[in-house]
Amino acid sequence: MQKKWIWATALLGVVALSSVIIYWFYFSKPASFPTNEQLIREINQILPEASASVIQDTVNADARHKFVPFISEEGNYGVSYWGWEKHKWQVVSVDTTGEPHVWKVKSDDPSTYHLVWNIHPDDQVSYLKFYFMRDRGFLVSNGVETYDPKIQMEKKVTLQEKTYGALKLPNEWVELMNSIIKIDSAKAPGVFFNIIPANNSLYFGWTPYDKLDQAAILNRSVNGSGYSTGEPIEFVRHLSPSEIESPLK
Repeated sequence: MQKKWIWATALLGVVALSSVIIYWFYFSKPASFPTNEQLIREINQILPEASASVIQDTVNADARHKFVPFISEEGNYGVSYWGWEKHKWQVVSVDTTGEPHVWKVKSDDPSTYHLVWNIHPDDQVSYLKFYFMRDRGFLVSNGVETYDPKIQMEKKVTLQEKTYGALKLPNEWVELMNSIIKIDSAKAPGVFFNIIPANNSLYFGWTPYDKLDQAAILNRSVNGSGYSTGEPIEFVRHLSPSEIESPLK
């Protein structure tokens, strides 16, 4: 009887200790964010070709995720993404250029998505237009005709003060995406759409414009190299003006 009591006590102790360790390792409050010098050192250790030299800013995506744009020794404008994981701040992605991406902080929650960028000044971009898009579609299945109307939602961002940014998706976009998720889930019960957009016809796009309102030609803000741990960070499709529909007059 005494042995059973000892074993039970020991087991409870192990469970309690394991719970404390798991909480400390995965759920504890994040520590202070590294200094700029530490950020530069970590970025260059992870991706030497980044050659980070100047940290432009630290932008909060949430308490455990931060966006850090930087300038390299060669004058390139890059980006890095950081997460509080396993009880320390870690680089989860680095890119030597700042072409726009969408950071899905929580893949199954569009309200956490951020559009991020760091556009090189040499490309002379005055403003960006971001889009949430769906092309028109028509499908016939089992004698049932389905028509998907076009979706085109726009958000304009100026670059007059900063080359970089981390923009949460507009509420209207989030509401529409959540509605589409519900519809898709109803069509395919039991399927969990953890990657948004779940439908391949849905996508994010962007177009850069110069001060004359002409589509800008990019040279230094694209075609970089990078590092990633698998964080859900996805390209935003570069759209030409001809792919954007103007409102009917």
